Amino acid sequence: MVRKLPFPDNPEAGFGALAEDGSAYFVDPALQALSSEAISQIVEEQKLEITRRVDVPRQGKPLSTIKNR
Repeated sequence: MVRKLPFPDNPEAGFGALAEDGSAYFVDPALQALSSEAISQIVEEQKLEITRRVDVPRQGKPLSTIKNR
């Protein structure tokens, strides 16, 4: 599960992405437009959404292994 990290004033545009394992990617020039507090808040909101989206369909189970399939 991956979630876009949206700009507060334009949720269709993103400044990065967050994966369910906690890894994140940020677009460096976009980070200059946001405060560290705003970034932290957006990351936390997306973590909660990732958790919700993982818990509902998988019922808390880990990802299935897809190796050799």
